[in-house]
Amino acid sequence: MTTFPTLFAVLIAVLISAVSSKKGHYRFYKKCELFREHEDVFICRDDETKCISMDHYCDSIVDCMDGSDEDPKDCQWDHQEYCDNGFIGKYIKSKPLEKWECDDGMCIEKCRRCDGDEDCRDGSDEDKERCEVKELRKYLDDIDYQCQRGNNGEL
Repeated sequence: MTTFPTLFAVLIAVLISAVSSKKGHYRFYKKCELFREHEDVFICRDDETKCISMDHYCDSIVDCMDGSDEDPKDCQWDHQEYCDNGFIGKYIKSKPLEKWECDDGMCIEKCRRCDGDEDCRDGSDEDKERCEVKELRKYLDDIDYQCQRGNNGEL
């Protein structure tokens, strides 16, 4: 029989997960003090105690809570490069992985569009009017497995 403390712990974990995934995936930021002294880091603009590795700066994945690591003013050329070349060689079931261009010029995997998480810094991938089109929703449901299973190489 499941105990109350176990159910409570599961509920807390679900709530934390829901809050942390509200806007994008934010996987890579951590307290700046946890980075090694010699590591190159980007300091998130909304909270100077949170940093990301420079490997994740301008990589078309929002890591800082405020999206400052993907600021279009700073990342325009990196985002264009990713849009032009970042999907080359990525396949799912022998079909090329599709991209979707955000209104601010950043590109994301098409299957991340209308999934409830804002992956574009400007939130255009979760625009309510665009996401409620019935045909689009069915199409996105059909390709949703791409993002859930990963998208590097052949699956």
